[in-house]
Amino acid sequence: MIDHTVEQVEEVRKLARDREFPNNTYKYKDKTIDWYVGTPDLNKDIPAYVGRWTNDETKKYVLLISSAVPKAIHPYLALSEYIEFIEIGVNVPGRVLEAEKRILKLVPNHFVPTYLAFKVKLYETELTLNKTDPNTYALDEFDIEQFTQTKDFLKQILSGFE
Repeated sequence: MIDHTVEQVEEVRKLARDREFPNNTYKYKDKTIDWYVGTPDLNKDIPAYVGRWTNDETKKYVLLISSAVPKAIHPYLALSEYIEFIEIGVNVPGRVLEAEKRILKLVPNHFVPTYLAFKVKLYETELTLNKTDPNTYALDEFDIEQFTQTKDFLKQILSGFE
């Protein structure tokens, strides 16, 4: 996955502020995790997106969650990205699955099926788009393996709700 420059992180923050995207927060441990609610038009391929721009060295980040995503799961999606890229780290093997395992302990039971269905679809979409446009989606073999493993894990749990 891409480790963004501080300048890239700040560019996205400026875009979110300039477009007056709503900013939301979630209290996690001793931190406040924040994200912006963006418009679906920012990602023509995935209108119901979760976007993250992080810098591993400085731990600066900006998260954007599309308004097309069910609002009830926004905090858990933001937290998932935060855990994966800030707490665990962009290049740590198993980070994707580990972040999801941690999140599933925090998502209220009545939101778990919605969360799982959204994340499974998101991983499937990103894997498909990476095959058709690898220059844009830039998932390397390491990322593809992690996404596939995590998607399969979440899909297995989701099947228990169907």
